[in-house]
Amino acid sequence: MIRLISSHEEKRDFLESLDEKSNEKIRALREYAFRGVADELILGFRTEDDNSALIITSRNECVLITEDAKLIECISKVNSKDPRDELLELMLEYSSDDIYELENLESSIVDMEEELFGGARPDKAGLKQIVIRRKEIMFKKQYYERMELLTDDLAELDKTFSYLDKRFDKLYSFILRVQEYLNHVSEMYQTQIDIEQNNLMKFFTVVTSIFAPLTLITGWYGMNLKLPEFGWKFGYLYVSILSLSVVLGLIYVFKKKRIL
Repeated sequence: MIRLISSHEEKRDFLESLDEKSNEKIRALREYAFRGVADELILGFRTEDDNSALIITSRNECVLITEDAKLIECISKVNSKDPRDELLELMLEYSSDDIYELENLESSIVDMEEELFGGARPDKAGLKQIVIRRKEIMFKKQYYERMELLTDDLAELDKTFSYLDKRFDKLYSFILRVQEYLNHVSEMYQTQIDIEQNNLMKFFTVVTSIFAPLTLITGWYGMNLKLPEFGWKFGYLYVSILSLSVVLGLIYVFKKKRIL
């Protein structure tokens, strides 16, 4: 049965029982897997909830020092009697649901993609959703990257843990694939935003192009000069028809060139 140590006093007393060299490594490193002086296997890491976990496996017992609720819960599901096998079963049980969590994360991104590209115009709310998912994936990627490196070292120390190493290799590859998928969704959404902005700029350009000739006509007839049309009784009608003709003519040209 795995012995659990969760109080600070018990942890301090137990660590004091270890050799000084092992204690130095435990204090200096964040993730580590090494053999102690008495040939015990010492494993330390940060859990997915960012709690510290320290496991010391000797020939006689397996000791777990942590406050992580999920890791503590896994102890009751370990049935082996050999300390090395207890460590293996504990880590396998701890990571048993990870693949399903990653699949759910991937499915949530699929749902988000359908929502983002479901016909509504792109907005800040969509970008916020992508940022939230990106942060979630980043934290998971950092965790699996650390565990992948840790289990590499553990498998080098003892071939019993080769299967555990392969599991975390696959989990790390999975989160990389999910990250790549999210990046693809993000790029497509950004492209959609760029298209919307280009359409808006094109609209304003067309409006400016239509009203530019009218501004010229206004400036021309607004000059402080006596033009011949000023004495003509149809002068106002002439300018009105000229302005309307310019607008309709430009609209016709833009439609013919498929700008509108």
